[in-house]
Amino acid sequence: LDSLSSINASFGLTRYIVKNETESTTRFFGGTYGTGFDYRNIAKTDMIGNSFCATADYQHFFNADRSSSFTLTYQFETEPNENDTETSILDESQSQQFIDLTSRSSDGKTNTIDHTVQADLVMKLTEHQTLSSGLKYSNRLSSSDMKYYLAGAYTDALSTEYSNRDQIGAVYTELYNHWKSTSAKFGLRYEHTWQKVEFRKGNGADFTKHYGNLVPSVSLSQTLGMGKSIGLTYNMRISRPGITYLNPYIDRHDPTALTYGNTNLKVEKSQNIGLVYNMYSAKFMMNATLRQTLANGGIEQYQFYDGNILNTTYGNIVNRRITSLNLFASWSMTPSTRININGGASYNYLQSDVLSMKNDGFQANAMLSIQQTLPKKWDLSLTTFSNTKSYNLQGSTSGSNIGVVSASKKWFDEKLTVSLVGVFSLSKECKIHINQEAKGNGFTTANNIAVPMTRVMASVAWKFGNTKKNFQQHQSNIQNDYIEHQSNTESISSAGGTM
Repeated sequence: LDSLSSINASFGLTRYIVKNETESTTRFFGGTYGTGFDYRNIAKTDMIGNSFCATADYQHFFNADRSSSFTLTYQFETEPNENDTETSILDESQSQQFIDLTSRSSDGKTNTIDHTVQADLVMKLTEHQTLSSGLKYSNRLSSSDMKYYLAGAYTDALSTEYSNRDQIGAVYTELYNHWKSTSAKFGLRYEHTWQKVEFRKGNGADFTKHYGNLVPSVSLSQTLGMGKSIGLTYNMRISRPGITYLNPYIDRHDPTALTYGNTNLKVEKSQNIGLVYNMYSAKFMMNATLRQTLANGGIEQYQFYDGNILNTTYGNIVNRRITSLNLFASWSMTPSTRININGGASYNYLQSDVLSMKNDGFQANAMLSIQQTLPKKWDLSLTTFSNTKSYNLQGSTSGSNIGVVSASKKWFDEKLTVSLVGVFSLSKECKIHINQEAKGNGFTTANNIAVPMTRVMASVAWKFGNTKKNFQQHQSNIQNDYIEHQSNTESISSAGGTM
């Protein structure tokens, strides 16, 4: 608008379609099953995922050095998704006496619509002190319409139509002090949530509730010399369960198992203490963080048997103690070659009084990337992702190794970018092998899954207008802290559409 004011807008649209056909064998033995039985089934899944996000903000600076400003931001997000499943049972004769193996299917639609408005005021009080404060309001509606069919016939009693509305009001303030070689930041945020749950169809009673959370944060930083610093941080993070955690619909596509959410989940609170070291130079930069995370009443997926049926749901049942070390390093080996390393290792301890269980173990992940710039604005990169076995309350999931090769080129004064990306498993069979183990009260389960992993993706991007910004612009800091769940197979299957 002028040298001190600007209006910015951005939007993004993602759509992916995934079709899976899986043949599996399930075997039961022990207890009432005696020597055991098994059956085969074919499961077909059609997923259509959509997401749209739009942000607009007005920013005004109060002084020429841009140290004091006012920003008003509006953000809209929606994620309408469809998920249809069909399960056909094979070799069922020996199993029917134990479990109902009628073929079944479901048609599901979920959507989340989120409107958020936030106002931020930054005032430079003195040469060494800056005060930030703000207000936020968010209105989030999550809905689910799930239709269930047995032997091709619609079953109203097993279908669900449900909605969950969260309205959140928040106020925050943050004081930043900096001196020659030392800085300190103190922040405090209060959030209040009003929740309304309605069941238009299915088992469940409508209810409303509201609650508040006070969220503090502190950080201290000391410069050690040219390009080196060390810092100590503390913050409390709140994480709200998303629609996949809350949805009460009972997924019955597996005749031996039920999966459903929990509408009574509470906010997860975690305390985080971190020691941070930074180092910068013309060719090399590094960030290392040693962190301790403590959470009581955390949200965790768990399993139990009810009769012959395995139930999977979620609860505020776990106490977590996680000690982690994370490292990021970037080295410009030559003017046209850069190597990046990003990874971490942690010791996880999980304990639940509700289930009288505990589990612990070390886990790690690493990413290594080599980026090469070629003449005529060609960019090449080779990246590998690796992770070890990971642990949850009742068991573990095996690790995996993935490679990514990409090439991109820019044209028309860098407005047009065309990219080609290949994703592949580093195993001999070009498959991701997922081995999951879980133990509970009187049962043990094991899932062995193989997912073919060879993807080729192409993308085209065009930048409109002035692509070279002449001055600092506002970066939205809206964070709504919702956590969503995806199984490993869902995450891998959708990778081609979300990278």
